[in-house]
Amino acid sequence: MKELVLFQSSDKKHYIGSAPTGHNLIKELVDDFIFTASKVMLQCEKNQGDAQHLDHTSSICSSPQTIQAAFELLISLITECLPNLKALSEMLTAMFYSNIETPLLEWEYIPPIGAKPLNGFVGLKNAGATCYMNSVLQQLFMIEPIRDYILCVEGAVDDQLDIDDVEEKPEYEVHTAVLKCVQYIFAHLACSKMQFYVPKGFWKHFKLQGEPVNLREQHDALEFFNSLVDSLDEALKALELVPIVSKVLGGSFADQKICRDCPHRYSREESFTVLNIDIRNQQNLLESLEQYVKGDLLEGGNAYHCEKCNKKVDTVKRLCIKKLPPILAIQLKRFDYDWERECAIKFNDYFEFPRQIDMMPYTVTGLAKAEGEWILDDNDNAQPGGEGSADDENTNNKDNDERWYKFDDGDVSPFKMDDDEEMKTHCFGGEYVGEVFDNILKRMKFSRQKRWWNAYILFYEKIVPNEISKQAQQSQAQLLQSQLASSSCSISDGNEKNDDDVKQQLLLLSPQTSNKLFPDIKSDIPKTIKMPKVIEQCVRRQNIRFLHNRNQFSPEYFRFMRGILHCNIKLVLPGALNNHQHNTNLSAQEIDEIAMCSTQLVVKFLFNIGFHTKKSLRGPANEWLEAILPYFRNVRSIRNWFIQNILFNRPTRFAEFMLECPSTEIRNVFMRMMVYLAHFSRQDGPCSPSITPLYPSQESNMTSSDHILRAMLSLLKKEVSEHSRHLPQYFQFFIMYANLGIPERHQLINLGVPELFLIVAMDESKIPSIKYQSTELTKVYAVISVLVRCCDVSAFCSSSLQNKAPLPNPHKDQSMNNKYVAVIQPAVADILFKNIPFIKKLIVDCNNYDETNRLLKFCSWENPTFSSTVLSELLWQIAYVSLYELRPYLDILLHMLFLEDSWQTHRIHNSLKGFGGLDERGGLFDTIQMSRSQNHKRAYQCIKMIVTLFAKCALSVDLVLNNNEMRYKWINSVEWLQDELDRRPYSNNTQYPYNWSQTQSNETSNGYFLERTNSAQMTLKKALEYCPDDVEQEDNMLIMEESENNSRSVDNGETSQDGVDEEKLEQLQNQLKQLNIQQSTSVENIIDNETRISSSSSSLNNNNNSNNNNSNSNMSNNSNNNSINNNNNIINKQLSLPVQKQFLQ
Repeated sequence: MKELVLFQSSDKKHYIGSAPTGHNLIKELVDDFIFTASKVMLQCEKNQGDAQHLDHTSSICSSPQTIQAAFELLISLITECLPNLKALSEMLTAMFYSNIETPLLEWEYIPPIGAKPLNGFVGLKNAGATCYMNSVLQQLFMIEPIRDYILCVEGAVDDQLDIDDVEEKPEYEVHTAVLKCVQYIFAHLACSKMQFYVPKGFWKHFKLQGEPVNLREQHDALEFFNSLVDSLDEALKALELVPIVSKVLGGSFADQKICRDCPHRYSREESFTVLNIDIRNQQNLLESLEQYVKGDLLEGGNAYHCEKCNKKVDTVKRLCIKKLPPILAIQLKRFDYDWERECAIKFNDYFEFPRQIDMMPYTVTGLAKAEGEWILDDNDNAQPGGEGSADDENTNNKDNDERWYKFDDGDVSPFKMDDDEEMKTHCFGGEYVGEVFDNILKRMKFSRQKRWWNAYILFYEKIVPNEISKQAQQSQAQLLQSQLASSSCSISDGNEKNDDDVKQQLLLLSPQTSNKLFPDIKSDIPKTIKMPKVIEQCVRRQNIRFLHNRNQFSPEYFRFMRGILHCNIKLVLPGALNNHQHNTNLSAQEIDEIAMCSTQLVVKFLFNIGFHTKKSLRGPANEWLEAILPYFRNVRSIRNWFIQNILFNRPTRFAEFMLECPSTEIRNVFMRMMVYLAHFSRQDGPCSPSITPLYPSQESNMTSSDHILRAMLSLLKKEVSEHSRHLPQYFQFFIMYANLGIPERHQLINLGVPELFLIVAMDESKIPSIKYQSTELTKVYAVISVLVRCCDVSAFCSSSLQNKAPLPNPHKDQSMNNKYVAVIQPAVADILFKNIPFIKKLIVDCNNYDETNRLLKFCSWENPTFSSTVLSELLWQIAYVSLYELRPYLDILLHMLFLEDSWQTHRIHNSLKGFGGLDERGGLFDTIQMSRSQNHKRAYQCIKMIVTLFAKCALSVDLVLNNNEMRYKWINSVEWLQDELDRRPYSNNTQYPYNWSQTQSNETSNGYFLERTNSAQMTLKKALEYCPDDVEQEDNMLIMEESENNSRSVDNGETSQDGVDEEKLEQLQNQLKQLNIQQSTSVENIIDNETRISSSSSSLNNNNNSNNNNSNSNMSNNSNNNSINNNNNIINKQLSLPVQKQFLQ
């Protein structure tokens, strides 16, 4: 049908859908087929009706398939038809998005309660450990006489708010309050549309042993059952009604004493509601019942004193059933108390019970019949035992059309219990073989385990014999239901599961009365169930509210809303009017109205409901953004409406969706939506003050885009500091907007974003302090970098060459065509170029990001002052920062030295040699010299960085090799690296002559000593290429001559002609001392090696003399010979000292 409607003309769709003289199909679909409950609720809110008079609240379309089909038909009716779209929009807005309906405030919302299964049962909510409550309440509800009688009790409930009153009351009022709560529970179990009911009132009022119940603590189901039965009966007695629970469940015992030496017998009657059966040392219920009525013989000293004979006689004392109740409850005593361990224990022994049971052998009449005795009836007539008794019971199978159900708190589902093996598995306990994980073997294995889930309370229903059964002396009983009720944690042993165990125990029910519980499809309250009007109204209201919420929190409704956008999206695309595939009867104004109506309806849904729900319900948020962006891009009126009504009419909208929302996906979508809105509305021209009434501006020419940006910036005053965990999307907004183009960057600069973000980065007191994460702070500097590199900073640049203009800055924003957006603002320049703490903070906080390098290179270009500050901070960090943080600083320094401006030579010289003056800072060579003794890896990484510099910058090689002092330091550093790599052939334990584990990296490992890695050997190889051997001796001679000249000059009180002062002389003398120390150390190492060689040779000779005929000795000889050769090689290396060392010696 939807395809037929879709191809109709706009006028024909109007006639079918919403025309007054037409079929009015849209109203019929909305009111009767889909949103019936919402229509009823709207009428109730407008006081046009009361829920108790409105029986038809169930929609015709109840399954997901039929609902989806109805929605697709609505989509066909509103496609390119403005009247139908307006009619539908008005109806849905009145139902869901009017002022009456409160917007959803909770995030990541999902409806907490689902719908009751079709032809199923309603569950009960578990408050934490209330499984035992739910099992007992569900079982009592399934007993039809108890349910119907309690529901129809009048006078217990006067007001639906009574159940929330928890003030102290007299005891009889407490029992009455419990009765009220049970009435509400039974009413919702019978008539609710929800998956489960939450019995909050019962939790508040019910008391166990006079104390309120702790909902997090488990109790014995039987204890709760007895307490609840007593409370209900007491409440009914207070209302002068029949105690129905005792009447249905109550039976009586006969405590018999049968004298053996005389004809007398005594019997005393006792009432009961539950038959307690011992399962220890028994295999099945029949054996336990036989032991139950077996009795004890009182003889000898324990003989019973017969009152009629006035003497002691041997007597049989036994307990049997005198009167069976209509519903017989049997408890299997699986729990006991261990007085030695002072804890409760549970018996999971195997114990079976039949589906059919004959109780006659365990009754008074049954025992008399078995013993062949005559008993007196109520008219003193003697009859043989058991004849004519109406209490005889046996059982037969339940009807074929009945099913079993599993009640697991709020989840009620059909369950197969017809199979004997299935019943044995879930009810009888015992042992089973299952897979368990062995912690010793670290694998799964089969093991015998106890079934901790088993039956606890059984319920049998008595069938009253008819006349035929009386004449045949055969009575029938039907097994009504079996219940595995919850057992409490307080009476379980150490092997018991706690809450999870109880949850998985089964409540097995026979739904023979289920047909009476389910109403007709058009009626909420079944006519066969009577209850007080107050309770009925409460159930109706909750059903209507639930169905109303389910209408808009269903996947089908979300798809329908997205379909509203997609069905007319082709109308707003460019060239829609000229496309012959579209309806040519639509004017431009009608297209705008269709677009506006569709957008308004969907946007209200998204911001009131959709974006607040979980992803599993709403779907990917990006799909909603992609569906709505064409409307924002192509229709200006939609942009203005959205900005005015959605953004600025609610002051907290920006903070709510940008910062407060816990969903990263929603924050990303809202951020992108704001970026596109600000971008599309930038060219819309000045906006009227009515669009942004909450953000007044003194500038009359501000656009909507400016207002959006100012609203985003205003969040820095308070909201940003309060939601510091959700800042990535906030700062990403400015990055995305700035990357859209030059006009957007100009707009941000005019709004003072660079200055404001510099203040944010400095964490000054002008704005509230923000607890940043590294990611968020990186985005702050990224915005600063993008905007600053659009500004002209030539006023702070100068060339190192006299009378030369600074070179053009190649590190400006590449999107600009050789023209800056604006001159850098004075406030920004003061922080950027004159605030040394900011530069240090920039380097420390964001040393591993590309935008940091871009900003530093841009500001350092032809700027010696800024370059010196950056280099000084980098050299300090390289010298003292921990090893695992060293690499980023070396990378930044390398980028700084690659800057090919007029100051490149100065930067390379200062970085290698260091700074003088007030801000004295040692260079890389000084750091290498300082780290050689204790921190080898720091020295190695500095050498590796210098090698990289030499490989990519020929200027640096010439500078070092042409400077005597730096050349000597470089050669000395390379020789140290060579010695370290030769001294440490293996990176691990040196007592083993082999490398038994993978070598660690010198950049990531934590040790201080150098690892002999492939990278280190390659670095040494490349470093040796930049150390020419022919100049080593000449360099050292020059150094020595320079040192001697300086010494003579000092002795004569004169200054060297070369300009070497006392400080220079002292430095050279220290270098000579260091060389002497290294030389003496080398000589000592030579002597030690010679000694080891001698001892090795002696050992070798001894081995050769003693093991000439042994093949193993040959292997030892070879090994020792290799060791000698290696030691000789070491000696030769150490004897081949560099020329400068021989000269110094």
